[in-house]
Amino acid sequence: MPDVLIRKVPEEILNKLKDRAKSKNTSLQKEILSVLEEAANYDINETVRVSENIRKKLSSEKFFSNSVDLIREDRER
Repeated sequence: MPDVLIRKVPEEILNKLKDRAKSKNTSLQKEILSVLEEAANYDINETVRVSENIRKKLSSEKFFSNSVDLIREDRER
C-alpha cells in the first residue's frame, strides 16, 4: 500500500485527530485513514437526495403549522 506524507498539519487539527483516535482506542494512523476513507466515499448527490426526501416528508405531513394563522387565532379570542 502506498504511503502519503502530509506536511504542515496545524497542531489544533493534529490534536483533534489524536483525541479521536484515543477515544476509539486506535492509532493515529488508523484514525487518519478512517477519515480519508470516509471523505473518499462521500457522495454529495446522496446527501442532496436524502435532504430533499426529508423536506418533502416534513412539508407534506403539515409538520409545521402556519404561525400567522396561530397568531390571528390567538388575537381573536
